[in-house]
Amino acid sequence: MLHRDEAINQLKHKVGELVYMKNDSSKVVIEDVLIGGSKYNYYVKYKVLYKDNTTREIVPELIY
Repeated sequence: MLHRDEAINQLKHKVGELVYMKNDSSKVVIEDVLIGGSKYNYYVKYKVLYKDNTTREIVPELIY
């Protein structure tokens, strides 16, 4: 849990922020930050909510 909090604090965007998608410039809200992986490999993804109430998991490089 400690490593998750440290990683979230270093991210540019926080949970609850309104951000834009790079591929189609649609507005989305960040619902959660997902961190997972194994001992040698890990990933960080955002769970975002679109205005039609659909959710997607995306990598941080796809938002601005």
